Amino acid sequence: MRAPFRFWFYLRQGWSTYFAFAVAMVNTVTLTYYLAIENYPALQEVFPSFLQYALIVVAATVPLVALAGYIHFKKSPSYRADIDIMTESNPYAIRMKRNSETMLGLAIEILALVAKTSEGERLSDAEKERISRIREDLAAYMRDRPDDLDGMSTVFDERGH
Repeated sequence: MRAPFRFWFYLRQGWSTYFAFAVAMVNTVTLTYYLAIENYPALQEVFPSFLQYALIVVAATVPLVALAGYIHFKKSPSYRADIDIMTESNPYAIRMKRNSETMLGLAIEILALVAKTSEGERLSDAEKERISRIREDLAAYMRDRPDDLDGMSTVFDERGH
């Protein structure tokens, strides 16, 4: 059932990224030349042929459009909003964020325990209880996470074996 949707996704990406872009560029250059340049003698003196006009427009437009794309991705808050919306609606991204935050918390806990035991200190009853609680929380998280993420099991997951 996934194949038709994957095909649809690839079709839309190819169409909008490559085909529609090329057609729109050729269409814009052609229409502007034959509807504007050709009808005004003053502009025809500046652009005596379609090829010359097309080369000048492409040479001027490509860097400007690339700059606009750079500003969109690097300098504008609009791209951050795009990513926020995509992340909020993507269960894989939500899980990845939660897993990475869990792993960072575990790393901090483990480093504290390693530092303590490497100094020859024994774990207190409270620390042992905290380890048990963390283990139970992790087991519950792995047990109760949704199954609809298409085989995203781990080596610790009983469902993955």
